[in-house]
Amino acid sequence: MRKILSLALVIALLCGILSACANNSGSNNGNNSSGETGQNETGNSSDPIKIGLPAPLSGSSGAIGETLVNAAQLAVDEWNAAGGVHGRQIELLVEDDEMTASKAVTVVNKLVYQDGVDAIIGCLNSTACLAAQEITNKAGMIQMALGSNQTITELGHQYVFRMQANDLYQAAAVVQYVVDTLGYEKVACIYSSDDFGTGGINVVQEEMAERGLELVACEAFDPEASDVTSQLTTIKEAEPEAVIMWCMYQAGALICKQMNQMGMGDTPKFGGGGLVNNALYELAGETAAGVCMTQLFFPSAEVANEKGKKFIADYEAAYGVSPDNNSGMVYDATWVLLTAMQNAPETMTADEIKEELHKLEYDGVSGHLTFTETGDVVRDLTIVRLTEDGNYEIAYNPNAQ
Repeated sequence: MRKILSLALVIALLCGILSACANNSGSNNGNNSSGETGQNETGNSSDPIKIGLPAPLSGSSGAIGETLVNAAQLAVDEWNAAGGVHGRQIELLVEDDEMTASKAVTVVNKLVYQDGVDAIIGCLNSTACLAAQEITNKAGMIQMALGSNQTITELGHQYVFRMQANDLYQAAAVVQYVVDTLGYEKVACIYSSDDFGTGGINVVQEEMAERGLELVACEAFDPEASDVTSQLTTIKEAEPEAVIMWCMYQAGALICKQMNQMGMGDTPKFGGGGLVNNALYELAGETAAGVCMTQLFFPSAEVANEKGKKFIADYEAAYGVSPDNNSGMVYDATWVLLTAMQNAPETMTADEIKEELHKLEYDGVSGHLTFTETGDVVRDLTIVRLTEDGNYEIAYNPNAQ
């Protein structure tokens, strides 16, 4: 009988330990790690605030990722030096999303459910961003989206706030400049067949139609393509006055080089913010000279606002290189997120941070911004031109009109 009682006592103790372990395993810095929909909280007041940053750190887009990380870390360092948020230090956790949806899903799941981050900044690629926000919305977590595809803020995901001007704003600004300001009517378009490219071309077509015009040629290409001569042949036969490229800078460099090889180098070329990167000129050289692009942040101390001037100087001092347009956007995204957290109660639930983001009017390095009810950013856009020596100059500033 004594042996039976002892065995029963051991079993009871084991059950209690297992039950406690099961209860503790669900605690992940306040995150809902079960995978069920729930609102994220920021954990204990003594814990660091963890910000996840999925960014392209390898492959053809690796140059972009480094600028995103540098800018976010600079902002985090500034906040930590000033005492953090509600007295808590901030920690930046970075993962390589390779600018693909599949990898974005993997790394964002890791950041949310394994690393226990309190918010996400990213992804830059629209396809990756759309995949990631399914995870953050289900987890009840704030995501400062960087993609431009219009759909990002049209899915009803209440915790997604976009920092990038969406394709509607960017494409509309390009068409306005090409058609209304410059007077071109015979316009062709070449675009990448991913969410970024298709989102842009749809708006370009709509904006042209509103002006009673149609694209004289409209050609899609795989974003990983190494040859677009067949698409450019069709475009050349249409004899356009201008070509709109809706793609990232790597593909833009390829298009510029191959247009030049095909005797189309003098055809004016235009595009969105995905083209704005120092690597565009590094890859395409003078064949990219003259390309005009939409711009959120113009990394030039000569035309930047006071915050922008300080950011450029601090970035160059910290990293030994100049920032790019994405640097300014991510720097502002980090400041916007941390400002909303600071303005929220110390509990900093996702709903409390969301409420502060909706109320926020922020003047950053990339200018004044607010958010719509759906989380879309409202901001002005300028058009910049790449010069023959690889620098940028203002081509069109709507605020100066």
